[in-house]
Amino acid sequence: MPITDCKTGKLVTRQNQNTSVKFLGCSHYPNCNQTYKNLEILYDQFLCSSCKSRFMVKRAGTYGNFLRCRNYPSCRNTINLN
Repeated sequence: MPITDCKTGKLVTRQNQNTSVKFLGCSHYPNCNQTYKNLEILYDQFLCSSCKSRFMVKRAGTYGNFLRCRNYPSCRNTINLN
């Protein structure tokens, strides 16, 4: 399942030529320049049940850990992990 802005590309591991830091980028680059710094996204494939357009990301809050949609603030869907 693609999780890029273009909706057809797939995430591939890339490496910054200047800093050698690895990141995820769309297979349709340069037509789609969607990137993610967190490589754990490849293992965190939990699609938002509300907007269905973005995946959830783990966050720590005042009341404990939770999942939040990557489309925040447009989508405010959260799931309590406690």
